[in-house]
Amino acid sequence: MLSISKFAAEANAKVVEGLKRTIVATPVEKVEWSVLDTGRTILNQGAECVLIANFAALILSTKSCPEFSNEAYAAGLAELDTVEKVLEGLDGASANLAKAIFEFPEDELENTIQLPWFPEPQTYAGIMFIAYWNNTYHLGQINFIQTLFGDKEMH
Repeated sequence: MLSISKFAAEANAKVVEGLKRTIVATPVEKVEWSVLDTGRTILNQGAECVLIANFAALILSTKSCPEFSNEAYAAGLAELDTVEKVLEGLDGASANLAKAIFEFPEDELENTIQLPWFPEPQTYAGIMFIAYWNNTYHLGQINFIQTLFGDKEMH
């Protein structure tokens, strides 16, 4: 029987592979291109995916919500300022999250925790999928951005 932990870890790993493949397929000169000079760049979105996966891993491993601030988030994004750093960060964050998922006690999956950006408490089972949701969302945005500069291929 497939456990929720195994499913969550595998789903997260698969979307990270898709993100990496898609980011690598982006021409270097377009990685920091911004739609209408106001949208988020592919590099910025990849960096967020690293931060959110590590945030989820920390929640699962400590069973508490770390302090979250816009300043710390902005600093984290600024540190991930190259494709290489984002790709390495995605690998590390994916491994951190998988470890936290597999170590989380199954009998506590329905327990809840309050996060700063959700009005209602989230289950720990749901926390296992926050990075998956965020990564999938940004993978779609990155694919859309690529179509805007003429890349119509699936990566």
